[in-house]
Amino acid sequence: MVQSQTHTFEGKTIDEAIEEAKRALNAEMDEIDIRVIDHGNQKRFPFGRSRAKIAVSLTESNDETWETWLDSEIRDQDLFDIPLSPDEKHPLKTEGTAWIIDGQLHFHQTAEKKPILVIPYDGEVYNHNEKLSGRHVLKENDAIYFHLETTLIETKWKVKVNDKEQTVTLTVTPGKKIIPFIADHPAASVIEPTVQFNEQVNNQLQTKDVYEQLANMEVIEGIDDAAIHRACSAAEEQTVTIASGKLPKDGKNGDMAFRIDIQERSLPYKEKYDGTADFRESLYIPSVEHGEVLAEVIDPLPGEDGISVFGDVLQAKGGKPVIIKAGSGIEIDEEQSAVIAAQSGRPLIEQSGLLFRMSILPKKRHQGDLSIKHGNIRFIGDVEITGDVNEGMTVEAEGNVQMQKNVMHSTIQSRQNILINGNAIVSSITAGQNQAVYDALKDIVADFLTPYRSFITVMTQLIESEKFRSVYNTEMGLAPMVKRLLEAKFPAVLTNAKTLAAAIETRSEQLDYRWNQFAETLYHCLILYHRQNSISLKELENIEHEAFELLAVADASDTAECSVQLGYAMNSKVFAAGNITVTGKGSVHSDLEADGKIDISGKLIGGKIYAEKSISIDTAGSPAGVKTIIEVPENETISIVEAHEDVILRIGRNQRKISQYESMVYARLNKDGQIDIHK
Repeated sequence: MVQSQTHTFEGKTIDEAIEEAKRALNAEMDEIDIRVIDHGNQKRFPFGRSRAKIAVSLTESNDETWETWLDSEIRDQDLFDIPLSPDEKHPLKTEGTAWIIDGQLHFHQTAEKKPILVIPYDGEVYNHNEKLSGRHVLKENDAIYFHLETTLIETKWKVKVNDKEQTVTLTVTPGKKIIPFIADHPAASVIEPTVQFNEQVNNQLQTKDVYEQLANMEVIEGIDDAAIHRACSAAEEQTVTIASGKLPKDGKNGDMAFRIDIQERSLPYKEKYDGTADFRESLYIPSVEHGEVLAEVIDPLPGEDGISVFGDVLQAKGGKPVIIKAGSGIEIDEEQSAVIAAQSGRPLIEQSGLLFRMSILPKKRHQGDLSIKHGNIRFIGDVEITGDVNEGMTVEAEGNVQMQKNVMHSTIQSRQNILINGNAIVSSITAGQNQAVYDALKDIVADFLTPYRSFITVMTQLIESEKFRSVYNTEMGLAPMVKRLLEAKFPAVLTNAKTLAAAIETRSEQLDYRWNQFAETLYHCLILYHRQNSISLKELENIEHEAFELLAVADASDTAECSVQLGYAMNSKVFAAGNITVTGKGSVHSDLEADGKIDISGKLIGGKIYAEKSISIDTAGSPAGVKTIIEVPENETISIVEAHEDVILRIGRNQRKISQYESMVYARLNKDGQIDIHK
């Protein structure tokens, strides 16, 4: 709206002043903006009235759009009033003037100058016992005083019964004493007194009034005397509970008491008698044997009746029994109230309220090749694939993964061990959590969240405002508004979202599907703007929640030593939180990284391998001189039976290049921090 010049109008009331403004400006109510300067007092003095005053300006519509509204919100800054210096109570020059301090009129008249007191119309101002009116010239023997009356506002209260909660509440709004006083006035030759008002709490509610009301309502149970007294002495409006019944306690529903731990979780690996690690036990997967009792059925319990605030009995509901849907491999023993496994395997328990669906499942085993017609596999437990994993497929498992043949142009991820009897060709193999990858993402996620949380707060405030509903077409979704707000106020959110999405894409083969889905959400909601994008506030809030969950994942350290064993790797990336063992031809132009050891029985040609512990290789490099990088920390060793030219050894920060064929290489740092090669 565009405002014109401001005009001032007065009247006995605000409404009268508005009518005068409309007449003078020849305008209707929706064509003017009104600001009240003075409401006027019903009793400025006991039988007087000050005039209401308003400031009025004409307005003309310019069809405000949501864009202009949002821009104004973005530009809006807090305004602070700068207080002015208070008037001095004691004037320096008083000749011929009058002033008011603490409700008392003072004046200093001289023969040449006599101050004038202007009496408000109908105001009660007295000189001695004579009521004054109009204008009064103050003289030496005058004794001026003001007659003011206090206005009383009655206390309001009500008692209400909540049948659902069986409570009685008392809401009290204390009364007030509105006490008038004469405002201080600086020295002036002509002075007109101004009345202002102080408010004083005056709670008139008496306890006997409340008890009488409760008796009339027939409330007899659980009366709280202390709460009643608090309400009767309240200094501000409040609601207190003054009586409470006893709600019925419904009975306890039946339940299942499982004999085994049915929650899957990671465990430290177990050491076998020969000192080797048994990785099969590093993920706890519940299992039962044929004839084993899986769970006992717990019977429901009865309830306990309550009593209302009126003294009536409130009947409780009894508990309900569980319902068991027995699937494959489950038997129910009615006499023993027990659930028994009819076959060995992994129990699958699905609960929905009192309904328990139970069955016994074997290991996930895919017969034959895995291709696009079968879809990706994501499984909580062990996975076995008897054929090849074909191009573009993904296998994710919480347990061990075993591939009987080859993995080609695919992604394999396991929280435990991976065994590939064949080859890994142009594939990504990850066993356990690559903490370095998650550490790199952790800071990026945190950087994204910092401005994004402020962005969500602002978006919520704008959407919940009344103006938003009047100027914004919600049918087009929030995409246009998100784009405008990001560009104008939160560019860091957009920049950090792009950085995070790019970081996830770069590491996508080493991350589970939740990260990749999150990157897609960032592109949809924040990065790739399409006006037709259907974006809701709930989706924007979910981004914050998902980011915090991923941050918790990135911040969690996975200590399980999960290993990879494969026959051959070509143009692949392999990571293991434990050891990597290549049992066949070797590794060609692949990157291998292990938190444990790396053992390569065949040839290592090209690429880069890194192990937190030692590395052992049959043949490194090739006679043609292919650059091959082998790296360990400064306190570890590298063993190579045959090393060709252009093999680079890195131990800690030190590096040494093999310049000619060498055999039986054993590399480590000497006491001077240099790489020694022993044969």
